[in-house]
Amino acid sequence: MPQTLTNDGLLLDEIAPRADAATSVTVMVDATAAATYSAALGIDFASLPAHDPLMRWLFAIRGVPDRIARALNGTKAPDVPPAQLRSLDEGPAEWVRLAERPGSELVFGAIGRFWRGEVRWRTLSAGEFAAFAEPGWAKIACSLTVHAHGPDRSLLTYECRTAGTDAAAARGFKRYWRLVAPGVRIVFWRSVVAIRRHAEAAL
Repeated sequence: MPQTLTNDGLLLDEIAPRADAATSVTVMVDATAAATYSAALGIDFASLPAHDPLMRWLFAIRGVPDRIARALNGTKAPDVPPAQLRSLDEGPAEWVRLAERPGSELVFGAIGRFWRGEVRWRTLSAGEFAAFAEPGWAKIACSLTVHAHGPDRSLLTYECRTAGTDAAAARGFKRYWRLVAPGVRIVFWRSVVAIRRHAEAAL
């Protein structure tokens, strides 16, 4: 089951207090916190690249090593995670809902290996995430957090933290991160802008 966390700090801080790399973006939204949170859960992340040429190009470039490795190894790509965050559950799955403070913060995560060419994901449940320590993997924890900023505006933050499960995995991930970090930050930025647009359009 996902963790039940009740204090007033960020859920992400409890689930992923340590990171070998992290990125976050924050935008002001001209909509209530409730409307913004609903838009964040309902945005179709899988379709965003189809409507955003820059995101589509970034995903295509990032996926080249994986496609080459799979062609050489004769393996197929893993299943695509649910397009909407409200579709995530506690698993077992590749991406799982880790914790939620309804209306304020949702934390979701995955465990993978993506710095060696072919991308691999571990299927797990939310309850297994915190204790997972098998060498050679990286644990990803992401959060979407919304805070009211006055009666009719809100602040939306999209944050991701990744940590290797051992020293070798951490080194491999950090090398990979240096290459992809600028593109990942652009994708995060375009994602929160899309959420903002949907939240404001719903008014």
